Amino acid sequence: MAFNSIKQLLNNHRHDVTVSSEEYQQFRREYVMSYGLRGESFANAFCQRFGIVDYHMIGMDSDEADRYIDKVYLDQKRNTYQYYDI
Repeated sequence: MAFNSIKQLLNNHRHDVTVSSEEYQQFRREYVMSYGLRGESFANAFCQRFGIVDYHMIGMDSDEADRYIDKVYLDQKRNTYQYYDI
C-alpha cells in the first residue's frame, strides 16, 4: 500500500476537479452497493471515483470524510494530483 502511495505522488500529474452536489449524492448511493461491499473505505472510494489523490483523508472514518469532502470539494474547483489505479 505504501509503495502505491509513493507511486501516486511520483506520477506528478495534476488536474482540476469540481464535484457537484448531485455527483456527490450519486457517489454516496453507489458507495453502498459497490465500494462498500468490497470493503473499500469511504474516503478512498471517493478519491478513486473522482480521480483525486488526497492524503489528508487517510484514516478518516466515513463521517469525517463526509464533512471534509463537503468543506473542500463540493461545488469548488480544486487542483489535485490525479489518481491512477495502479
